Amino acid sequence: MRPILPAFLSLLLGTAALAGGHPAALPGSRPEGFLPDVGSYWVATERDEFETLVLAGARPLPKLGLALRRGWLTESVVDISWLGLAETRDRPSLLLASHGLGSIGAERADAVMLGKTLGPIRLSGGLAWSGDRGWFQGRMSPLLVGRWTPEGGAWSAVLEGGRFGPVSQPRAMLTYRPLSWIEMSGGYQPGRGIITGLTLRADADGLPVPEPRPARARVAGPGRVVLGVPDRTDLARLVGRAALGTPPSRQGTVTVETHAQGLPGVRVEMLGADLERAKRLRGSPAEIARNARFSQADGPDALGTELDLTLDTRFELGPGPGDAGWVYRWTAGLEAALRPLPGIQLSLAGRVGLDDTALLLPPPGPRPVRGDLDAYAARVAGLERASLAAYARLGDGLTALLDAGYLEEMFAGAGGELEYRPFRSTWRLGLRVHQAWKREPGFGLRQDTGVTTGAVGIRQDIGDPDTVLSLAGERFLDGGWGPVAALEMRLPGGGLLEAEALLADGLAVGLGLRVPLGRFLGPVEATMAAKTKPLARDTGQRLERPLRLADLTDRIGYGRLAAGWEGLLGDPVTCAARWCRSPGPGRR
Repeated sequence: MRPILPAFLSLLLGTAALAGGHPAALPGSRPEGFLPDVGSYWVATERDEFETLVLAGARPLPKLGLALRRGWLTESVVDISWLGLAETRDRPSLLLASHGLGSIGAERADAVMLGKTLGPIRLSGGLAWSGDRGWFQGRMSPLLVGRWTPEGGAWSAVLEGGRFGPVSQPRAMLTYRPLSWIEMSGGYQPGRGIITGLTLRADADGLPVPEPRPARARVAGPGRVVLGVPDRTDLARLVGRAALGTPPSRQGTVTVETHAQGLPGVRVEMLGADLERAKRLRGSPAEIARNARFSQADGPDALGTELDLTLDTRFELGPGPGDAGWVYRWTAGLEAALRPLPGIQLSLAGRVGLDDTALLLPPPGPRPVRGDLDAYAARVAGLERASLAAYARLGDGLTALLDAGYLEEMFAGAGGELEYRPFRSTWRLGLRVHQAWKREPGFGLRQDTGVTTGAVGIRQDIGDPDTVLSLAGERFLDGGWGPVAALEMRLPGGGLLEAEALLADGLAVGLGLRVPLGRFLGPVEATMAAKTKPLARDTGQRLERPLRLADLTDRIGYGRLAAGWEGLLGDPVTCAARWCRSPGPGRR
């Protein structure tokens, strides 16, 4: 098997040193009573004299850890960890783990673990149940993991013991972290011999925080400003900056109306007297909110031509179909998004292949969906998409988007989506329908491959609008149906951590991380992305469209403004943790 991590390593070299919490799990390790930091994403591999194991994991919620790995006996299995109780001074942590989901029986194992930190030592102990006889059933055995980390945190020694799934032999590992985002491991386990491992991780609090694209403001009348909100922007702070710099109208008010690329968002009407007191440090965001009025904004009557250029590098890793093993694909792309009028976007993107192991894939079937990945990866360069999108607000809380063209590398199509979001709600309903045709690796279409795909579902903010849970029923590109659950976590600096699970010919899990790196060569913005998901599969596949309606409405929603309201005047939001909700004007 060819090495699969050098490309991903090169992506992380451009980021700052990342904060390190509890070490991320290796593919062959037993569960502990702790999880890595919230918002973490990691890729790990370990190798012995017989085989190479691979794992990708994420912690998209404070209590949830997910991992997709190459199992001992199965090419693709899923591990889930639930942190029931966090460790405090007076009590240990409590973690429930279910490993090997989607595998044959011998790979399945569940565990209940307690964890406690005693100086430089972290002890985890509990009970494990091995075998596919149901949840927390099967052969029961004790489980113990001890981790000693001397002062400085660069070195750790780990001892593991107890039966967990097909693993019964004890294991001793020594790990070294020269940087907070890389961990090298070495050790010994009877039956496997010498083990070496490598882990690359990205933690939310250590990601780069580049400046977003500049906002576009236009004075639309006395005391009224129309504000274009770019992606990755603190909405409340942007509104506050515009309000403080605008003289009041004759009625003594300042009105700021927001929009995202022409799609209307929130209108905030504030008293000029409250803003003046705030300038003199005698007022507060809470006082401004008490006298402010919040409502749905109107769309801008003029916007001016906008052109956004984005250079991205993408690393995709995951299990291939059948016995292909794990494969990867590393590419770079350049996208241009032109908006000549409010609510209109033209997208054009090309992609260049840098490295891949798609040759390991088996031949595709007669009507492949993504099983013919090798034909696309073999091109040095190609047109990824060329599409036209139009979007608008149709009524109170109802928005629509229509798009058509070459929507992604493998499919062309036409269709649209609707979203219903009451103004102050934390939920929204969505409907999406497209007619799609399979693209040739060049420019042609396969006329006999038309399929109707789409979804109906609900999106719900979880405690804060930066974390969203989506539940949907989906019709996939192969014509099959299945449920999809997804989590999206917006990270500091505009990064995005994604996790999804769907049922289509079995359980499939995908994890992804997208990190903006800031301006590159003038107006070009650079981003990096890493995705772990089953590759070259024909079941459970969806369109990868360049623009979603949620990308616009979430950016300018009332919830995001309310959550960041304490930062209206430029003061930092003070929270006990990164993931808390800021006090704001409320949702009533």
